[in-house]
Amino acid sequence: MNSNVTNLKLLFSSIPNVKSINLSGWDTSRVTNIYATFGHDKSLESVNISGWNLSNAKSIASLFDGDSNLSNIDLSNVNFGNNIGDNGDSFGHVGNKLSNVNLTNAKGIPEAVLRAWGQAAKNTKATELSMSTFTVSTDS
Repeated sequence: MNSNVTNLKLLFSSIPNVKSINLSGWDTSRVTNIYATFGHDKSLESVNISGWNLSNAKSIASLFDGDSNLSNIDLSNVNFGNNIGDNGDSFGHVGNKLSNVNLTNAKGIPEAVLRAWGQAAKNTKATELSMSTFTVSTDS
């Protein structure tokens, strides 16, 4: 991906038949808006955004909202930075199929994001939580 891109809002949203999206290693260092990037993908089962740098993102609201068949999310080595303020429904309506969320080596996970993820995980069939060596920042 071009490193000058700043807006991923709704980019992969509402794609009816896609089951897997692998965007690992994309240069997202200038991205400020990822609102509902993967929202409402009813067939989506797996997302890999490992290695993303979201340190300039202001919000991850509705990032996976409505992805009712989502079972695997790879957020390993993601740098969330300290600027994310709004995480509203980032994992809202994910459904009960989510079984693996990989946060290995993720950095700067805001407490609010971790709480939202934890609440969503309570309503799923999560069998594995890979969160080794991640960091948590304080809310602003």
